[in-house]
Amino acid sequence: MLRFGHKGDNFTYPFVFTACGDLFDVENGRGVHCENAMISGYVKNCEPKDGLRAYSFMRKNVVFPDGTTLLGILSAFAQLVALKQGGEVHGYAV
Repeated sequence: MLRFGHKGDNFTYPFVFTACGDLFDVENGRGVHCENAMISGYVKNCEPKDGLRAYSFMRKNVVFPDGTTLLGILSAFAQLVALKQGGEVHGYAV
């Protein structure tokens, strides 16, 4: 979307997230790419708690995080000024 010069807003993000569920199906579930998009979308729209809920949902559905996931949840913790939790994620990443 950004590649074509379109910036997301409150109207386009829900449609992108819905389409993402169809594009990144992995064994009847969403894949890490879709989860990363959801986490990043929430964090970029100043909804870090929703981003962390999406991460929790991801882990419950046995989707393993990658570097992009960790970046998203670190950003969420930074917005929440949750330094201890951010440090734990950093320790996991290192």
